Amino acid sequence: MLWLAQQGMTASDIQAMLYQDSGLKGISGVSSDMRALLASEEPCTRLAIDFYAYRAAQEIGKLAVTLGGLDGLVFTAGIGECGKL
Repeated sequence: MLWLAQQGMTASDIQAMLYQDSGLKGISGVSSDMRALLASEEPCTRLAIDFYAYRAAQEIGKLAVTLGGLDGLVFTAGIGECGKL
């Protein structure tokens, strides 16, 4: 972030980049909404979806090991509604 500020980005620009243009949107270049990514034909959307699924699987695995197993797992909100991953 310091480098970005040294390049002339304001704090507001950096905040917008981190909060609105990173994550799924940063990888796909399309959207941070999984529904939009699933509906898109853009090649980078597949990369974003695959990366999201990979990272989710990693974190779920870590959680399961830490807890000594899981009885169930529930996805809520938009990602729980997609059902296509």
